Amino acid sequence: MVITTNAGLWRYNIGDTVKFTSLSPHRIKISGRTKHFINAFGEEVIIENAEAAVTRACELTGAVIDNFTAAPIYLQKIKARGT
Repeated sequence: MVITTNAGLWRYNIGDTVKFTSLSPHRIKISGRTKHFINAFGEEVIIENAEAAVTRACELTGAVIDNFTAAPIYLQKIKARGT
């Protein structure tokens, strides 16, 4: 979300992502922060989607999670023998 003047001469990027919950009347919900993206390969997984996935996994498995961290795993290239 970017806050700006009506003339557009000044702007400030507050770093939040928003989701429109209604178009008439206009209503938005703060859905995450731009700094909370996992963007290893351009997929831009936002915190809201990650939390929804963890919640669903807990419902299906009966797990209880108090806190979690998510990060990409980069696989190493396996060198062919003799090279």
